Amino acid sequence: MSKQSVSRWLKDGWVCLGADGRLDPTVAIGQLLRRCDPGRLRARWLRQAVGEVQDLRDNLAIAEDRATAAEAALRDALASVAGRDEWIASAERAAAIWKTLLVDAADELRAAPTADWPAILTRLELDADDAADAQLYPEVAPDGWLADLKLDPAVAAEMAALDAELDAALDAEAASAWRELSDTAGERGE
Repeated sequence: MSKQSVSRWLKDGWVCLGADGRLDPTVAIGQLLRRCDPGRLRARWLRQAVGEVQDLRDNLAIAEDRATAAEAALRDALASVAGRDEWIASAERAAAIWKTLLVDAADELRAAPTADWPAILTRLELDADDAADAQLYPEVAPDGWLADLKLDPAVAAEMAALDAELDAALDAEAASAWRELSDTAGERGE
């Protein structure tokens, strides 16, 4: 440091003399660095500190970017967990309702031929799913997925009819597959 630089810093108020009228270098450096841009100082001993400060700033920026990315990943993971928790709650509720419906339909199952059981069980399962959705998501109409769509009432009715036809076709196909399986097992003596 030149004597002129120190005198100018004292005059500008960047550094202050101690109570004894002397300049404490440690205190003066802190005061100087708080009041001016260290990059503009030409002292050799400050060049290294300025470089280290810049490295620290760069590392901080990298760390902040990583923290932001980690926070985004955490939000995504929490959303995924919440979605899975909702699905598990729905599945558990549907299973409980299905058990109740199965007990209620015991007489119907006993009276029906074994070949009709898959269709009856499928209907009970779908009813249990709908009932669980209605209990867990009361804001959605009991019609199920059709209620989520903003459709013209005529189109919605047509889609509901097609959905019912599809369910009936699937029930018939399941019953047919069950009969074939039962016939094959009967031929083998199982």
